[in-house]
Amino acid sequence: MPSFKYLGHIIMSSNSDDNDIQREINNMLVRTNILIRKFFKCAAAVKIVLFKAYCICLYDASLWKHYNLEPQCSE
Repeated sequence: MPSFKYLGHIIMSSNSDDNDIQREINNMLVRTNILIRKFFKCAAAVKIVLFKAYCICLYDASLWKHYNLEPQCSE
Protein backbone atom coordinates (compact mmCIF):
# COMPACT_ATOMS: atom_id res chain seq x y z
CA MET A 1 0.00 0.00 0.00
CA PRO A 2 1.58 3.26 -1.01
CA SER A 3 1.53 5.92 1.66
CA PHE A 4 3.01 9.34 2.29
CA LYS A 5 3.32 11.77 5.16
CA TYR A 6 1.35 15.04 5.02
CA LEU A 7 1.35 17.57 7.87
CA GLY A 8 2.67 14.92 10.23
CA HIS A 9 0.03 12.32 9.40
CA ILE A 10 0.41 9.16 7.34
CA ILE A 11 -1.95 9.16 4.36
CA MET A 12 -2.62 5.81 2.68
CA SER A 13 -4.22 5.14 -0.68
CA SER A 14 -6.70 2.74 0.95
CA ASN A 15 -7.99 5.47 3.33
CA SER A 16 -6.89 3.32 6.28
CA ASP A 17 -5.78 5.09 9.46
CA ASP A 18 -3.94 2.10 10.87
CA ASN A 19 -0.39 3.35 10.27
CA ASP A 20 -1.18 6.80 11.64
CA ILE A 21 -2.87 5.34 14.72
CA GLN A 22 0.05 2.97 15.33
CA ARG A 23 2.50 5.88 15.00
CA GLU A 24 0.53 7.88 17.56
CA ILE A 25 0.37 4.91 19.95
CA ASN A 26 4.14 4.46 19.68
CA ASN A 27 4.68 8.19 20.33
CA MET A 28 2.48 8.01 23.42
CA LEU A 29 4.42 5.00 24.73
CA VAL A 30 7.73 6.82 24.24
CA ARG A 31 6.46 9.92 26.04
CA THR A 32 5.06 7.79 28.86
CA ASN A 33 8.37 5.95 29.33
CA ILE A 34 10.25 9.26 29.44
CA LEU A 35 7.81 10.57 32.03
CA ILE A 36 8.18 7.43 34.17
CA ARG A 37 11.97 7.58 33.97
CA LYS A 38 12.30 11.29 34.82
CA PHE A 39 9.61 11.56 37.50
CA PHE A 40 9.77 8.19 39.26
CA LYS A 41 10.15 9.83 42.71
CA CYS A 42 7.06 12.04 42.38
CA ALA A 43 3.70 11.31 43.95
CA ALA A 44 1.03 9.51 41.93
CA ALA A 45 -1.11 12.67 41.70
CA VAL A 46 1.78 14.57 40.11
CA LYS A 47 2.40 11.74 37.64
CA ILE A 48 -1.27 11.74 36.62
CA VAL A 49 -1.22 15.48 35.93
CA LEU A 50 1.99 15.15 33.92
CA PHE A 51 0.62 12.17 31.99
CA LYS A 52 -2.54 14.04 31.05
CA ALA A 53 -0.54 17.09 29.99
CA TYR A 54 2.30 15.45 28.03
CA CYS A 55 1.31 11.94 27.02
CA ILE A 56 -2.32 12.15 25.98
CA CYS A 57 -2.44 14.49 23.04
CA LEU A 58 -4.94 12.70 20.86
CA TYR A 59 -6.55 15.84 19.50
CA ASP A 60 -6.84 14.22 16.08
CA ALA A 61 -8.23 10.89 17.33
CA SER A 62 -11.76 11.96 16.50
CA LEU A 63 -10.74 12.04 12.83
CA TRP A 64 -9.65 8.41 12.81
CA LYS A 65 -12.02 5.84 11.46
CA HIS A 66 -12.01 2.25 12.66
CA TYR A 67 -8.67 0.85 13.78
CA ASN A 68 -7.99 -2.50 12.07
CA LEU A 69 -4.58 -3.58 13.34
CA GLU A 70 -4.34 -6.45 15.78
CA PRO A 71 -2.93 -5.49 19.19
CA GLN A 72 0.80 -6.06 19.33
CA CYS A 73 1.37 -7.66 22.73
CA SER A 74 4.53 -9.36 23.81
CA GLU A 75 3.84 -12.55 25.71
